[in-house]
Amino acid sequence: VNCHLSGGAAPDRRLRQVHEGLDQIRKWKNKAQQMLQKQRKANRPNPKNLEKAEALCKLFGSAGSIVCGDFNSDGNTAVRRLLIHGSVNSTWREPQYPNIQLTSCKPREQDCPFLDAAELAYESNVCDGDYGDKCQNIGGRPATYVVPNLASLLLMPVSGEGAPRTEFGYQMARGIA
Repeated sequence: VNCHLSGGAAPDRRLRQVHEGLDQIRKWKNKAQQMLQKQRKANRPNPKNLEKAEALCKLFGSAGSIVCGDFNSDGNTAVRRLLIHGSVNSTWREPQYPNIQLTSCKPREQDCPFLDAAELAYESNVCDGDYGDKCQNIGGRPATYVVPNLASLLLMPVSGEGAPRTEFGYQMARGIA
C-alpha cells in the first residue's frame, strides 16, 4: 500500500485511510478463498479454473504487505500504533492531538502486525526521534526525511572526474540516502 495520507490535525482520518487500505488487502484475500471454495463445490469443476483459484490463494497466502508513503505525521501516532501493534484502542489518543477521538470501534486485531523498517535499520525507537548512533554517520535524520535537505544536496556538486554529479546522487550510489 503506497499512501499519501491527509495532513494537518486529522489523525482520525489518517487512521481510517490506512485501515481502509489494509481492509482492501483482507478483502482480496477473502475473495480468492471464496473463488477457490466455489470452484471446489461446483458440480463439474473446471480443472483450469480450479488451478487458477488455487494458485491465486497460494500467492495471496504467501505474499507479504508493505505500507509506505507519506503518512503526514511523525512519532507515536494512531497509524503507527495500528501498523505495529495491530489495533488502536478507542480510549487511546495521539500526544499531538489529545482531544481528538480516533475511533469509537472496538479494536480489531490486524492479521499480522508490521515491522518498522526505520526501527530495524537504526536499531532504536525512532518513534520519538531517537535514531541512535547509526544515524549520526549520515548527518542526521534518515532518508525518509529527505525533503528538507533535498535542495541543498542537489545544488552541491561532487568534485571529481567524469560527468558532474550531485552530493545526493553520490549518497544514493553509496546507499545512504
